[in-house]
Amino acid sequence: MQLLLNKNIKNFLKNIKKYILYSFFFVIIVLFFINLQSFIIKVEAGSLPIIVSTSDLGFGIVFPGEKLEKEITITLDTSQSNGVIYTITQTSTAGYFDLCPFLEKINEEGEGDTENYAVLSATSTPQDLSDTWKVVFKVPAIVGFVAQDHIFGIVSQGGDYGCDVSVNILE
Repeated sequence: MQLLLNKNIKNFLKNIKKYILYSFFFVIIVLFFINLQSFIIKVEAGSLPIIVSTSDLGFGIVFPGEKLEKEITITLDTSQSNGVIYTITQTSTAGYFDLCPFLEKINEEGEGDTENYAVLSATSTPQDLSDTWKVVFKVPAIVGFVAQDHIFGIVSQGGDYGCDVSVNILE
């Protein structure tokens, strides 16, 4: 009986050693693939050197012929950068009719910045730490419902319209 018990204990210990060895190799393989994945994907996070005063320019319900304005301010975060060059772009919003042709972006400060090329600089003289932009929405009329004095454009149908306005940093 004693001999049989010793044999069972030896088999048990042998099996435990096997399981520990297999577990060790499994952990090594998992760590290898995690490292490989992070090497392939190379995800990096960073903060933007600008602060935009609003995240939504929602105009709500509008009526043909209205001219609505919203203001956005883009400010340089001097703790992140001494200067940036940026653009303001607009793209159609998925699932909505295209509103972009009826939006106009105007620089309020007269510095010569355009939506295709604008500069913020902490090192220039005088410093240019912020830009204020006016986004003007000239509400179009719907075909078949156009007033005689309407001047802002015409769309083919009523519905929900959208446009994504983004600030993109070039440098």
